[in-house]
Amino acid sequence: MLRQRLAGHRTPPRQHLDDTGGELGLLTELTTRSDSFGRRCASHDVRLYRTGLKRFSHPVVGEIAVSYEAMELLADEGLTTMTYTAEPGTADDERLRLLATWATTERADLR
Repeated sequence: MLRQRLAGHRTPPRQHLDDTGGELGLLTELTTRSDSFGRRCASHDVRLYRTGLKRFSHPVVGEIAVSYEAMELLADEGLTTMTYTAEPGTADDERLRLLATWATTERADLR
């Protein structure tokens, strides 16, 4: 899992971030504090996962597993949009719908 996460952070758009306090800063700190992490980071394993399964733990609806797909935006080089879907009729689908309803209600309360 760690190896996959590192590979995903090495894709070109992330390599050019000037974010020393965010993800890049965290990776730098972990690399300098852990020999094992540093070796894995130095392996230069670069991957862009275009499809797969992601699991989220949301404080309102709990665990959700969704399929994702990355799509390049042809009009804007370097930009990617992600879609997340749950299998229709599954508990994950029900949780995702509940989350959408909850988010709509939360936004309405802020108005």
